[in-house]
Amino acid sequence: MSAKPGAIRKLSLLAEQTVGSLSAGKFSQVSRQLTLPADYSLDKAELEITAVNRAGIAEANKANNQSAATMETRPQSVDLSIADEDVSHTPVNRILLAGQTATLRARIFNNGTSPVKNLKLAWYLSTKAQQDGSAPVA
Repeated sequence: MSAKPGAIRKLSLLAEQTVGSLSAGKFSQVSRQLTLPADYSLDKAELEITAVNRAGIAEANKANNQSAATMETRPQSVDLSIADEDVSHTPVNRILLAGQTATLRARIFNNGTSPVKNLKLAWYLSTKAQQDGSAPVA
């Protein structure tokens, strides 16, 4: 991930791990589950791993001690939506007499990345169809 000129690089330690021993000319396969902080709000994250020599022996090349994986990220969010085609009613005819009862059904979607709890729904009587010429819900 190339930085923008003047951008400040911030490192946040997510975890540390110890490899007990690594023989010369060999490798160690490691893995770690990492959790992106809940308040992370950028659209990309660079997950970096750095090997730190604590053996007290001079290292031939410190420039190759780190690597990173760039991932797209999404902040935690809620995005509720109800599309016109996801609303229906009974009776199915478009004539509802004053004082008559109708049943409305709707599919509500959460297109976000986080669950929503205690969702409140509000049902209104609107005269918009008469005011702007739009069609009533079919």
